[in-house]
Amino acid sequence: MGTPRAVYLEIVTLLNSQLSGTSFGVDLARSGRVYCYLERFPLMAGRYFCDFTVRANGALEDRIETAFSLDVQPGDYYGSGHFREVHEHGVFVSQTWLARLD
Repeated sequence: MGTPRAVYLEIVTLLNSQLSGTSFGVDLARSGRVYCYLERFPLMAGRYFCDFTVRANGALEDRIETAFSLDVQPGDYYGSGHFREVHEHGVFVSQTWLARLD
């Protein structure tokens, strides 16, 4: 599980295999690797600090606070040709807009 935190240490999002419905079905007790792929990278520009936690069968196996930092550059997440250059920590959310006349 990875937990990206912003500069002020608030949790921005949670990457968790169990919550996402993933069951590995292999025993990694001795060796192995786990990969987490994100289809789209939703973090806004800024520096994030990531904790790393490993649990097996519900038991805590390892935890590293501030395991690594991640510098995210501004980008066009929605493909609209617009992006925010201001470093505001948070996540982009997929969205659909609709306007109706009443």
